[in-house]
Amino acid sequence: GMRAGVRACKLFCAVISPKYFESAFCLLELRTALSHKKPIVVCFNSSKFTVQQAMSWIPEEFRGRLLSNEVVALHEDDEYMRVGVEKVAAQLSLSSPEQSLS
Repeated sequence: GMRAGVRACKLFCAVISPKYFESAFCLLELRTALSHKKPIVVCFNSSKFTVQQAMSWIPEEFRGRLLSNEVVALHEDDEYMRVGVEKVAAQLSLSSPEQSLS
C-alpha cells in the first residue's frame, strides 16, 4: 500500500498545494516518510502560486523538516519544468550517491 511505497522510496517528493495538508492520504504518506527519516523534497506548481504562498501552506509542525531544503518550483511549461525536475534529481543523488541518474 501507500506506506510500503514510501518505505521503499529513496526520496519522498511532496508536491504540495493549498489542500495538501488537509488530505488524510497525503498526511499519511508524509508522516510515514518523516518517521522513516526519508529525504524529502517539497515541490509546488509555480505556474499558479508563488514560493511564499507555497511555504505558507506548510503547518508549523512540519516547517522545520520540510523547509530545511529548497522548495522546488515546478512549472507547467516544459522548459521550466525540466529545471525543477533536475533539482529533484539532484536531491535524489545527494540522498543516495550510488544512484545513477542516467
